Amino acid sequence: MAVNASLPPAIRLRAPQVPFDPGCYPQIEARSLVLVRHPGYANGNNILLTLTSSDGDDSYYGVDFRLVHTACAIIADNDYNGWLSLSDDSSASKIALDDGAILQAGEYYYHVPYPSTASPAGAESTPNPLEVSPVQQSSRAYLYPVTPNFRAWKYIEDLHHFARAWNSTTNAAVAAPIPPISNLAAKVTARDGSCRLTASRLMTEVAHMVPAAEKEWFARNRMDQYRRLNSTAERQGPDTDGNAILLRADVHALWDRRYFTLVPKFAEGSWTMVAHTTERLSELHEKFHNIPLQLLRDISPQCLFARFAHDLFPSMINFLSEGRHRRLAVYNTDGSKDCNWYSPDDCQRFCEGQGQGRSASPKRKRRDPDAVTETGITDRIDSPCEEDTGGSGESEDFKETPDREGWDDSCGYKRRLEQEELQEAMDESIGRGRKRTRTCDRQSERGYVDRQVWQHSIA
Repeated sequence: MAVNASLPPAIRLRAPQVPFDPGCYPQIEARSLVLVRHPGYANGNNILLTLTSSDGDDSYYGVDFRLVHTACAIIADNDYNGWLSLSDDSSASKIALDDGAILQAGEYYYHVPYPSTASPAGAESTPNPLEVSPVQQSSRAYLYPVTPNFRAWKYIEDLHHFARAWNSTTNAAVAAPIPPISNLAAKVTARDGSCRLTASRLMTEVAHMVPAAEKEWFARNRMDQYRRLNSTAERQGPDTDGNAILLRADVHALWDRRYFTLVPKFAEGSWTMVAHTTERLSELHEKFHNIPLQLLRDISPQCLFARFAHDLFPSMINFLSEGRHRRLAVYNTDGSKDCNWYSPDDCQRFCEGQGQGRSASPKRKRRDPDAVTETGITDRIDSPCEEDTGGSGESEDFKETPDREGWDDSCGYKRRLEQEELQEAMDESIGRGRKRTRTCDRQSERGYVDRQVWQHSIA
């Protein structure tokens, strides 16, 4: 009998990954921005939005026109009747572009028409003398109120055609019936199968659209009514499959840190849900910008639209932090609406916790504030934003941390909790024995440092 003397195949190595070369791609960092101003305030303190010019190429760049208009309408208390103009004069020509057109980088004004009860000075009664600008007096631009943050914003089912575009990109039917599953992570994984942006099946986890920390906002706006008809979720609130998609862990972290947002864009005759990068980083732009998402099955387009608003409001921080009185529209927890002038201190309070409402991780149980540590020094951790800040900051108490042995971490809770513990251990090693108070300012500072480290690591 002949013996096969052939040798087994040898190991073959594939080519190594090539580091990103920013010189090969458009320099997003060097591009101009799209600035949107409020025509009711004097130039110098009236910038509402600053948007990265992510769309277009080096010869013509800017931002999708419908994206800009919708962002302005959300901030202007959901007023979609407004228009963009190159002038602070309300009688100047309006900018009207087709779906899919790019608004070129530059400075613009978002005007809102006078309501029937408004006076020429812009207020619904007597204008506040602190903020009637010379620009407003000459151009008669309406000094419309703006919404300061996500928790002060009210979701409104609007029939504007761009808002309807969200429905057309998120109504894909499930290819095969999914058996009833009570576990959120298991159900979303069975439905989506892979990361909705990268199509990867590695290290995926559940990502909330309306963050789990915003459960009070979710209930106040009755978002449960927008659940998909074939949803089998028994739980109410943000922890439902209609408010969740599957993302790879690193993509989830980038989304929660607002490096990109998800929006529909019009191209090749139809609307498509894509990732829109919001940071001036070439690698991020090259990997994710305008990449269509995988099929979005049985999710709530209303929740996805609310997430776009949630990602948008932290851009208001500069407008609110300039030390000036502002006219704001604030929806309270009881559903009532206040449309008043707010002092600089009040405006600053609306900034606290902006951008911190990510998918909430399990939190440690609150420690006794009078407890004495081994060093004899009180080691107190306060809940963020203990005082009422008009809807900003997280108000729920710290929760008992579950036993992590065998913990299902499909939502990424364990990973984020371990990162938080590592950061606190580093803090304690720097200032051991000192009284520590966790505040919203400290959270914001920590988030800023995290972002700088991330930018440095991928630059």
